[in-house]
Amino acid sequence: NQEFRLSSKPGAEIFWVIGANYYTNHRDRDTTDVVELFYPANGMNAEIRRTFRTENFGIFGETTYPLTQKLKVTAGLRQSWEKKTYSADWYANPNNPSLTRYAHDSQKLSDGYTTGRLALSYQPNNNINFYGIYSRGYKTGGFNDEGTDFAVYGISDPEYKAAIVNSFELGMKTVNADGSLGLNLAAFLNDTKREHLLAYDTVTMVSLVENYDTRSYGLELSSFMETEWGLRVTGSVGYTKAEIVGSPGSSLAQVDKHN
Repeated sequence: NQEFRLSSKPGAEIFWVIGANYYTNHRDRDTTDVVELFYPANGMNAEIRRTFRTENFGIFGETTYPLTQKLKVTAGLRQSWEKKTYSADWYANPNNPSLTRYAHDSQKLSDGYTTGRLALSYQPNNNINFYGIYSRGYKTGGFNDEGTDFAVYGISDPEYKAAIVNSFELGMKTVNADGSLGLNLAAFLNDTKREHLLAYDTVTMVSLVENYDTRSYGLELSSFMETEWGLRVTGSVGYTKAEIVGSPGSSLAQVDKHN
């Protein structure tokens, strides 16, 4: 991972930053020494060697601009381009009765997407700050670590789709006059389309990624206190409720809605 940034000087009235980021990941997953005695036709009753490659390039920029002396707006955008490739070689174990003794699968996908955030902050005095944030996130789709359709059924394993999340947060940060006592409070909501969740296939006995719509929301409270003896005490508590609000048409896990 490599990132380059150019930004305004610390303490500048108008903050800004621009930059570029490059990320690459090469990963191998080998499944060996797996022998199935009770169901030898299982697709995992084989030696499987898989290779995953990811490349991502992004450019981004963000600025914080004072609308008034007490009110500031922050806006940021990021444009990303991502490419993923996958290949697998499957060799049946000697006790596997399948007529297929070797199978190969290779796939690739390319995606481009825009993410960002918009925030407002209001600071009536030096001791308290109110803020609200909207942000949009994105996770590209991909290929399963344990798919065996290409060996068992002769078709490529389906890729899972990209996920999109819209996040909202409202909060307050406050500190007393001498900075020895602080309190932060935040409420959040995350609405995700096609989240990546694991489902278990009872036929092939492998875990596969499926796309589910999810929603989570909650509250977070944190505080700190600094004593005159140099001791700093911190504490936090949070409440989160998360639920699946939509499932794919043919879910392996047979999940509809679940809290």
